[in-house]
Amino acid sequence: MERTLSMPDGSAALQGLPFGWVGLSAKFAEDQGIDVRGQLANSGVACPIDDDTPLDASTFLLMCSLVINGLDDEMHGLTRRRMVRGTASTISREMATRDSLFDAASVLARSFRAVNALCDLQLRIDAGMAVLEIRSHGQDVLRASVVEELMAHFIYHQFSFLVGFLLPLSRVTTRSEAHPYLNRQHPYLLCPVAAGPVTQLVFPADQLQTPCHAPVTENPIWDAQRFWLQLHPHMPVDDADRNLRGPVSERVFHLLLERHLSLCDCADILGVTDGELKRQLATERSSFRRVRRSALIRRARPLLQSGFALDDLAECFGYSDARSMRRAIKLAGGGSIEILRTGPSHASRNIEVLEHLRQQATLMM
Repeated sequence: MERTLSMPDGSAALQGLPFGWVGLSAKFAEDQGIDVRGQLANSGVACPIDDDTPLDASTFLLMCSLVINGLDDEMHGLTRRRMVRGTASTISREMATRDSLFDAASVLARSFRAVNALCDLQLRIDAGMAVLEIRSHGQDVLRASVVEELMAHFIYHQFSFLVGFLLPLSRVTTRSEAHPYLNRQHPYLLCPVAAGPVTQLVFPADQLQTPCHAPVTENPIWDAQRFWLQLHPHMPVDDADRNLRGPVSERVFHLLLERHLSLCDCADILGVTDGELKRQLATERSSFRRVRRSALIRRARPLLQSGFALDDLAECFGYSDARSMRRAIKLAGGGSIEILRTGPSHASRNIEVLEHLRQQATLMM
């Protein structure tokens, strides 16, 4: 079964939905006295944010979470129905107990009907494609379509987390003629956007038979968001990546910040075998190589900016020569040595945004 995403030419230029589209819900929250822009600024997001500002993946999620929590998880005024705080987490944990994506999707649709959720969901098969219809009960078509798309993101994150890869969507349909990516590639859902009478997520029906691999966790909303951000092709790979991992990965990360260590060295320090450490990292959707590369950028940047020679750093970090370290930096997503040495770092902002996103996800439990 194909599990890779093929991005169209020019996809690297995708930046994100403009605030003016998804910000419809934020503006409603501001009408209720909730300062969404101010909270984004306090979370490390660059200011000012206007209607044309493209929101990157993590900022988009943070804005949505601030709106939902600010409106007490009811989104009242945007739809005719209310959704009690903690409902989404409960449903997500129930989905994780199912054997296949089809079973999990069925649980999702039934649960939404049972709790009188913000949207109605209906899954059907049409010409070899799975079609998940999302219908909000808001009277205003534009606002309702935004709510439906926010729900589509929640579902996409959960489905991807359950199967262990970014679910390859064929298209998403919207009933709003004002969607900024109509007939173009969606920057977050990574598929074409088409007009239609109903908001839909469409993907190959054979994906429904994919086994569910995700564990039942205490904070499934954050775990799914974190997983999606890890794999999103436009999410900056920086040492903020450490906020996208679990406790074992974090311990290994801190060990590697102190000095150069092998997998065997780390396993010995943690009191486990090499194989067990690999399995624990894999459970957190990580790997020793990924953690080591992230730690490398974190260690190398301040030293390079302080004027250390690359040859000296290579020897200190355990690389055979400067060329090997330069290649390792590039593979780690840190760009060139010159960028690390002279360019501005967005790591602090990324880490701050991700930490606030984790806190907002925890409030939804």
